[in-house]
Amino acid sequence: MKTFFTLVLSALVIYQCHGLTCYNCFDLGVPDYPSQDETCGDPHYNGTTTDLEGDDVLCFVAIYPQGIIVRGLSQLTGKHDGQCENVSIHGEDSIAINCYCAQDKCNIGACDYCK
Repeated sequence: MKTFFTLVLSALVIYQCHGLTCYNCFDLGVPDYPSQDETCGDPHYNGTTTDLEGDDVLCFVAIYPQGIIVRGLSQLTGKHDGQCENVSIHGEDSIAINCYCAQDKCNIGACDYCK
């Protein structure tokens, strides 16, 4: 019986290790929009979080030229911990800087390591 409880506890610990907790917020100036948070741009943000299980899960921060910062979870394949990218649409100039990280609540700040 002791072995059974040890196995169950081990399985729970392993299961929890595959999840990631990331900050989840933005402020687009749209009233009553989910996850809107006027403090999202604070470099020491410590607000709303979201959890997600999976192998290719990363936290991200997206910074737009207008000063908008979005924090959340990404399941995009081909992204990796510490990656920074300039995002553009249809070949236009960069519209955002995205940075990705793989630790709980790592998507704080403003992609300082990307600059």
